[in-house]
Amino acid sequence: MLVVVTFVVLFQSGCQQETQAQEALRIENRIVTPALRVVAINPQRTEIVEPIFATGTVLAHKTTDLVPLVGGMVEEILVSVGDRVEKNQPLLRMRQRDFEIKVERLRQAVRLASAERNNARIDLDSAVALVQKGGLSQEQRVRRSAHTGR
Repeated sequence: MLVVVTFVVLFQSGCQQETQAQEALRIENRIVTPALRVVAINPQRTEIVEPIFATGTVLAHKTTDLVPLVGGMVEEILVSVGDRVEKNQPLLRMRQRDFEIKVERLRQAVRLASAERNNARIDLDSAVALVQKGGLSQEQRVRRSAHTGR
């Protein structure tokens, strides 16, 4: 399209090369000017690409802040900026070793608490038996029962 427009503009400018003064002189003197030589070309259809430079900000239609349920180090990010994501699609992978260590520490804490509870119950049971036999005061039994919640 641009090639055709360029051809027409060049053709017209070639035909209008005489200035108005020359045309007035020609009319007065009746000078006969030779015909202009016109060359016909075959236009070709081509794509014209011109870069457009602009500044601005592209904003997402919908955004969401991510807050992990647990803390830890991010091992791998599974999506890139601008990617479309589906509901329940994983976005990142946390380092598993940190979680495994925390889980093991919590298991050990549960075992320790269970053992302490069992020891406290045994201690209370022995204190109750001693009170019944008269070997332990009521005040000592109350102190021992405060540790077990009985």
